[in-house]
Amino acid sequence: MKEIIQETPFDTVKFMINQNLHRIRQTFYRLELDERTQTLDEIRMHLNEVPFQLTVVGDFSRGKSTFINAILGRDILPSKTVPSTTFITHIRHSEKEKITLSYVGGLMETKDLTDFKKLIAPRQPLDYEEKAVEEYEERLQMLQSISGAHVAYPLPYTASHHYEIIDTPGMNDIFDQREAITRAYLPKSDAILFLLSATSPISESEKKFLEQEILSKQIRNVFFILNFKDRLKTEDEEERVLRYIKDHLDKIKGLNEAKVFLVSSLEALQIKRIESGESFRVRRRKYTSLEETGFNRFEEELDRFLQYDQGKVKAAKQIRRLLALNESVIKHEISVRKKALEQNKAKLKKEMAILNKKVDQLKKEMESKVKQIITKLQQDKNELRKRIEKEQKVINREKKDCFTESSARSYLHRMSVEEYAEIVLEETREEYRRVSTYYNKYIEERVEATIQEINKALQKLSNAFNHEQPEDLAGVLAFSGDIVEEDFTDGGLNSLKGFLGAASRYVQKALPMGWFTAITIFGKYILQKRGLKKYNAQMENFLTDYGTRQRKQLMKMLEDETKHLEKQMQAYIRSSHKKYKENIVAMKRDMELSHEKNIQKMFEYESDEANLTETNQTLKDILKTYCEEEEEYGSL
Repeated sequence: MKEIIQETPFDTVKFMINQNLHRIRQTFYRLELDERTQTLDEIRMHLNEVPFQLTVVGDFSRGKSTFINAILGRDILPSKTVPSTTFITHIRHSEKEKITLSYVGGLMETKDLTDFKKLIAPRQPLDYEEKAVEEYEERLQMLQSISGAHVAYPLPYTASHHYEIIDTPGMNDIFDQREAITRAYLPKSDAILFLLSATSPISESEKKFLEQEILSKQIRNVFFILNFKDRLKTEDEEERVLRYIKDHLDKIKGLNEAKVFLVSSLEALQIKRIESGESFRVRRRKYTSLEETGFNRFEEELDRFLQYDQGKVKAAKQIRRLLALNESVIKHEISVRKKALEQNKAKLKKEMAILNKKVDQLKKEMESKVKQIITKLQQDKNELRKRIEKEQKVINREKKDCFTESSARSYLHRMSVEEYAEIVLEETREEYRRVSTYYNKYIEERVEATIQEINKALQKLSNAFNHEQPEDLAGVLAFSGDIVEEDFTDGGLNSLKGFLGAASRYVQKALPMGWFTAITIFGKYILQKRGLKKYNAQMENFLTDYGTRQRKQLMKMLEDETKHLEKQMQAYIRSSHKKYKENIVAMKRDMELSHEKNIQKMFEYESDEANLTETNQTLKDILKTYCEEEEEYGSL
């Protein structure tokens, strides 16, 4: 026959919490909160799988081990462990006694009770016992490699065995490692058995530990055990100690009604061992019954707590952890992201304004600079025209001298007309070569200087633009450099250099060939007529007319190429501005898309925040209704 499992209120509330856990997990997944999701998994595991954690804490020498032994009714844990013992001991219910040690690295070893005690609390030998000292040091070394102890033993309070007692190394310890282990484990605890001494007031360090390491970790159920009752002499002293402790505990925020128990753990243990029929050496006793030790009152309260409150305490703690976790996500994740989106929205708006302003400003400044450069080119062209005219006059004057009667006679009686014409031609070529080389270099230098000036101007404008622009606009100015290289430098400069080559060829070839023909014809005419003086004036006119024609052709060439350069620069302005506008349009489109994404993200964040807020309200209702607690919670 199938066993019928009766559902408890804790099962119902677990189901409700798990539903909300799933909902929270989906939100955390969307937000990509991996570490927070791990915390959720830990909360789920503690709620559904881990036994109720009843953790014993207290300063060193508060009698923790003796107190736990008194609960068990047997001397299981050694009461005087060495200071180097730095591991957690888990005690779970089992009908069969068993002790398992876990070592660093994963190795596990089973020990019997006697060997366990010898290992955990070895007798410290005298200095002269060399072999014993060596064995003692070896055991201390072995203790450092133990990561935990698991004690299986028949636990009392049979109404619920789904709990475990945790023995921690200690707090306010001179060994930082021991206290660090205790601090690390406490967040996993569901309830605390806090050991205090009845012979000394609660210390500031104990109150600080209670506030910072227990209450702040969503642990509200703390049993305060005032140990060493047997050391107090009178009932008045007992009442005074109880009143003093309660007055101090009532002032601590976040602590539910303090449960304080004055006990003698040592005498309670002895009485239980005697009652169980165990044979051992009994110390002198002050009390003869558990009632006198105060331990029975503590056990009755603990038994009632485990039977009736364990489920809701466990649920309440995990609910408080969830509430704190959700509030932390809302405050430190969602709110921060929403604020970042608002800042990004303002930044995008500013970027758009800068784009609209700067692109027009840049166009105007570029046009202004190019106008200045074109004006300078016109000035250079006029200056060049004057120099060409001046040089032409010099050449004409020098060529006329070649055709004087005395010059002609001095040559013609030694050579033929063709040879004489070749000499005049070479001299003419040399003159034009000198003029051509000079102007070729002059024009090329001016064009190179113009290009550099354009590039400097554009770079200056780009730098000014880049200085004020947002990071997202860097691509626009990077593109402007490409425009200069592609649209102007390669096209314009090469075109100008083409003009220079044409001019050079013109003055070095076209003109000299005309001169050669003229001189040859004129030389033959001289030989035929022998009237040198008569034709001198005609030759001068010929030279003047011919030089004028060549100068006009050269000047027309210069004028045409200057206009071509101006036209190309204007085309460059249009092309570059067009590309700038295309880039700006693309960037505006990207900004608008980014803005749309921001709106969508903002909607998602607000939806996630609403989900977590709604979930928190549901959890608060569960906490108040089932756990009978108000929704007070702190940090994780």
